[in-house]
Amino acid sequence: MPIPLLLQPQSLLGIYEKFADETASKLLQWFPDRDAVERAQNVQYDTIQYSSDAAKINTDGGAPNSVRRTVRGTVMGGAITMHEEVIVPSEVICSLRDLGSNKPGPASAWIAREMKNLRLRIGKRKAVLAAQCLGIASGNLSFTLPGLAAATTVSLNYTGAHQAIGSAWDTAATDILADIQAAKLLVATDGGKQATEMVLNSHTGIRLMANDGIMDLLNDVAKGEVLQTGQFTKLAGLNVHYVDEFVVDDVTLVATALIPNHHVAIFAGDSADRGFINMHPNTVLAQDSHRGPFFNVIEGKRINDPITIEYKYNVFPYLPNPDEIVYDTTVVA
Repeated sequence: MPIPLLLQPQSLLGIYEKFADETASKLLQWFPDRDAVERAQNVQYDTIQYSSDAAKINTDGGAPNSVRRTVRGTVMGGAITMHEEVIVPSEVICSLRDLGSNKPGPASAWIAREMKNLRLRIGKRKAVLAAQCLGIASGNLSFTLPGLAAATTVSLNYTGAHQAIGSAWDTAATDILADIQAAKLLVATDGGKQATEMVLNSHTGIRLMANDGIMDLLNDVAKGEVLQTGQFTKLAGLNVHYVDEFVVDDVTLVATALIPNHHVAIFAGDSADRGFINMHPNTVLAQDSHRGPFFNVIEGKRINDPITIEYKYNVFPYLPNPDEIVYDTTVVA
């Protein structure tokens, strides 16, 4: 039988895209998608380090002053590939359209649910990579490829100064505000940007509420709001974001926090120097111009065989200016 309209690759891609806003991780707002210019499966980009120096004054007609190059290092890596399949049983296929009609039938909700679930899975993987770009893997991308016992790592070229915010925030007397201001200054000096965002989870956020220096600066109204909600929305000129999302392994059922208890990241809010590079899916079935998730539908050979929905997605994080981020993996013991 012909493949039902809802199972056509373009229809599946449309349903997948429909759930973009509903399934997006909070971290992905700072990592927009960008399409790769070339079809190649390897990524290479320069990490930059802007100068804070002013242009030197010269005499008219004099020899030019030499300026240090902005390139600090190069990030190189192969495409990070997601490749999965969903089996559509024959009873669902038979109910995908009304009898004698091309209109979607009662099983169309089944397809929509599976596409939403797939979008959530892809979003979770991208959120893990985004969290690693914010320092949870100590300045590296880290992922385990099939058949390998050890994780593959890709350095993002962070400098050591940007891998620590300050003193441990465990005690009420710690000068957390001074640590935040120092981190903001690093972003401005090295990254050439203004830090506007801070990401942490609720466990670490409790340390902010228990800090004498922070609470002493709040008026009674602000203190009441913080005590009522348990969260800060603004602090020292930063928008404070509490990310309590988890990734749960389907097999082991182990839950892993995207932002661990001891982690804080302070960074520039704009995403001009940050994102995901959508790459070609590297299959002969996809056009050369295709970027992002690619769907394929595989029919069975027998009467009651199911249909397989297969997708492939090649992507790579893009962070040419790591100096716009300061993070600490041990700010809380």
